[in-house]
Amino acid sequence: KRQRGISETSVSASASIIPYEKEDNNELNHHKDMFDITTYVKTTAATDVLRSEITALRADLDHERSLRSLERRKAEQSDARLRRQVQFHLDEVDEVQNLLEEVRKQSEQDLKKMREARTETLVSLRDCEKRLSIAVDRIEAGGGLEDGVEG
Repeated sequence: KRQRGISETSVSASASIIPYEKEDNNELNHHKDMFDITTYVKTTAATDVLRSEITALRADLDHERSLRSLERRKAEQSDARLRRQVQFHLDEVDEVQNLLEEVRKQSEQDLKKMREARTETLVSLRDCEKRLSIAVDRIEAGGGLEDGVEG
């Protein structure tokens, strides 16, 4: 009999602990709802953190893009400035070469004129020496300068 009493007690005790099927669903639903809320809160918090990280990363990306764009513009401006400077110097080189060519030509012309003037001066000097020699010879011979010395 005692075994039967224990069994009954066990059955009645277990019946009061284990909820009915409807209560069991409510209990599971309650736990499910708690899981969903907790998961939702955790997911929302994680989503918010991820969104703020994405926003920060986008801001960093925009900043980096802006810096790269600025650097690219500076590089393009520097390149254009250097190209203008190179062109300016090339133009100066051309101009200097042209001037140098003009100076060379003028120098050659001046040198030619000086050679011609030297030749004329030498011819004139020889003529003067010749006339002087004739005049000296006449004076030494006792004659006058009027006889045959011109100029």
